[in-house]
Amino acid sequence: MKRFNYRFQRILELKERIEEARKAELGEAVAVLNQEQASLEQLMRTQETYQHLEQPAAPCNLNLLGLNANYVLRLQREVLIQLERIEGIQRVVDERRSNLIEATKEKRVYEVLRERAESEYKLQRKRYEQEQLDEVGGQLYLRAAEQEIRAHFLEE
Repeated sequence: MKRFNYRFQRILELKERIEEARKAELGEAVAVLNQEQASLEQLMRTQETYQHLEQPAAPCNLNLLGLNANYVLRLQREVLIQLERIEGIQRVVDERRSNLIEATKEKRVYEVLRERAESEYKLQRKRYEQEQLDEVGGQLYLRAAEQEIRAHFLEE
């Protein structure tokens, strides 16, 4: 009996490569998202630091206070921009995740087909082997019966 040959093997391999590519794309997007979230955290820490500066006991320069207030406003705008950027990247991550899930489903279809074909092949192989064993057993039985008949005729 010939070896197991899955007729959709090339398609399965293609689906596996597509899944791996989509995993890599998702990984890249998640890495960018993590970087942007780290930048956001840094901006928020800086904003927190400058918003809660201790007021000096001595008279202070109004220009420095105005400069600090402008810097805090700039940080607030940058935080909002960073939040929008993170939302956009999160949408990309979600899209790539759904693409990966879809690719995994498509690959799984061909894996299930392969498993079914392989189990059918094993069943056919068992039947073939059983037929071969039955044939060998039958031949052995006939030889033994033939020898018994010869031995019986030789005795007479």
